Amino acid sequence: MKYLIILLFFCFFFCGFLFGIEVGGHISEDTVWSPENNPYRITSNLIIDENATLKINPGVNIFIRAWRDDEYPDSNPPYVISEDPYFAKYIICEGNIIARGTSESPVSFLSDTPDSEDRICRWGSVIIRETCRTAEFQYCNIDHSGGLFENGGAYMGGITCFNDALIIRNCNFSSNITAFEVLSNAENGRYEVSETTSSQLYDYDHSSFAEEAYALHFKFSCNPVGSRVSITGCTFTDNIIKITGVCYSYPNQFMLNVNELVFSDNEWRSENCDYPRFYNLNDYEDNISFFYNNKIDTLMTWAVEGDSYYSGNEFSFFENGIYALGSVSLSDNNFTKTSVFARDLLYSAGNKFKLSDLVVDNRDFSGRENIIDSTQFSLGRTESNKIFMSNDILFSDTKCDTIYNSILLDFESFSFDHSSEIVFKNCLLDSDFGNSGSYIDGGGNIFIGPDSTYLDSVFVNFAEGDFRPCPGSPLIDAGFNGGVNNAATRFGKTSRIFDGDNDGEAVVDIGPYEYGAESSGVIRGVTYDVSNGNRLPYALIYPVDSKEFYVVSDENGDFEFYLPPGVYDIFGSRIFFRDYLYENIVVENDTEVQLYFWLEPLYPDMTPDNAEEFNGNTLVVYPNPFTPDKERQSVSVKFDLSSSGFCSLSVYNVKGQKIRDILHDNLPEGEHVFSWNGKNNANSAVASGVYFVRLKTSGETLNRKILMLKQ
Repeated sequence: MKYLIILLFFCFFFCGFLFGIEVGGHISEDTVWSPENNPYRITSNLIIDENATLKINPGVNIFIRAWRDDEYPDSNPPYVISEDPYFAKYIICEGNIIARGTSESPVSFLSDTPDSEDRICRWGSVIIRETCRTAEFQYCNIDHSGGLFENGGAYMGGITCFNDALIIRNCNFSSNITAFEVLSNAENGRYEVSETTSSQLYDYDHSSFAEEAYALHFKFSCNPVGSRVSITGCTFTDNIIKITGVCYSYPNQFMLNVNELVFSDNEWRSENCDYPRFYNLNDYEDNISFFYNNKIDTLMTWAVEGDSYYSGNEFSFFENGIYALGSVSLSDNNFTKTSVFARDLLYSAGNKFKLSDLVVDNRDFSGRENIIDSTQFSLGRTESNKIFMSNDILFSDTKCDTIYNSILLDFESFSFDHSSEIVFKNCLLDSDFGNSGSYIDGGGNIFIGPDSTYLDSVFVNFAEGDFRPCPGSPLIDAGFNGGVNNAATRFGKTSRIFDGDNDGEAVVDIGPYEYGAESSGVIRGVTYDVSNGNRLPYALIYPVDSKEFYVVSDENGDFEFYLPPGVYDIFGSRIFFRDYLYENIVVENDTEVQLYFWLEPLYPDMTPDNAEEFNGNTLVVYPNPFTPDKERQSVSVKFDLSSSGFCSLSVYNVKGQKIRDILHDNLPEGEHVFSWNGKNNANSAVASGVYFVRLKTSGETLNRKILMLKQ
């Protein structure tokens, strides 16, 4: 009997180890899932009640009951909330869910049944209801979800959100019908997706939902005034993306109907995906979209309403091109086989077009500069500072009156479909140019013959596409200053008009480069989260009245951008944070200005958090604020360590500079208290202001803000 009891005990133990903990039903109080209990198996629908929070620690594996497509008739949809054992199961959050993994130990939401050659097994969805206050997913794997049929609707997200706020960071979505889906009619909704990957959509051979397959899908039931979407640092492979309002329901598209979009530092490749498209369609005149530093390859169509700003992007092989149905600003973009059709061009500088069209409808195009290669070109009223080489160029009936300071050489064809003749003034032209169409010589033009060797005395390296003026080039100071938009900078981030031939008079060069010009002013800095002192990635920075010079801080919070001389108000914003404004910033040529944006969380419980809190480490400073006086000459720093190890404790100023080392030593597990007396490493008192104490343990970091006041 004794041995039988021992045998039964070990059987029970190993079964628990192999099969994990079965969960389902209601979570009615705050609950934490830890990897020690892996795996968690959801065999019936799991409901997180309204006043409860489920925290899921790094390394937790969750296997959710999947529908086997050979176990139930196709006529009965398996993706509904039901306790039928054959139906897919769901996590339904009416309270709060916080799933925070790490890069080494992600949280995984997986099917409990592997696929076979003839079937795909999918679980349902993580459903975020309207009553949920916090829905956050960091470093999570979401794999093989199937979606939800409810109230006549089909919702296909691995995460399906009916709420007004959702954070998805550093997650990986694979083999889902839809990565996530947002359905909301809330005003001031905020949705952030950052550093996330989505790949391997539903296998079409097994899918009856192929037309509804997306990587990301936002669907607002009304135009959400003030709502914002931030999609940054993500990678999409063979996906379809859709963000839409209720009046649009086209499949296989990325559609948007929000007040502000920041789409930055993303890669989107479509090699095996049918009809990938991006749509940003809305009805508000003040809608604005920022597309920054993206690399997007092989799309069908890209359409945007409202003001849209493109900077530093690479767009390749867009079959139907980019349609800017509102006003558009283009700077430092590369377009390859990607046409741009714009109703109104706010600004254009530093763009390169190859085998692409640029069409602008009836608007002033003054002071722009672009390299256009092998392009059909239909322009607005005035052209200035461009290079057109080896082009088929068509000037249609758009009142294109005058072209200034441009280079037009080696044309395969040149034609006019125009109600009046075009004036060319201060341009570099082929000697045979007049035979290509009707035009007026406005004076100041330079005509060259067909001998291309002459171009070596004009450009640095014409054959290799380096179109900068070489020393002694006839382009230097040969332009017309009246054809220049003085607010613009030139290629190479230099000043607009410069005395390149040193004759005492500053005259613009012909073409988009300015020989010998001094650099424009540059603004560099860092964006921070003021609540913890951490660098804050993907914040939007721009001059209030010159949004065309905007930038988005990178994954480390660093940013830089160039501005012409002037006085600017510089605006900083990020989703879930309060806006920040620097006023009257003076910018001069060949100077650098440093700005540090300290952004305050609007919702402290939804700001980026370090995963260390799940490892048991804590950091507290008191009193805070503190005043170093006779009664209290220091601030106490207390922390608890969940395990022994090497620790460092330091104090930093708001510029991120270390000013004081407090501790570098091995410490045992448990509580520790140290102090800081308001002095730096040189034992000199520091000024009043904001400082940050930083604790590093085993590669993990905790930060706390300190406000020091002096009497």
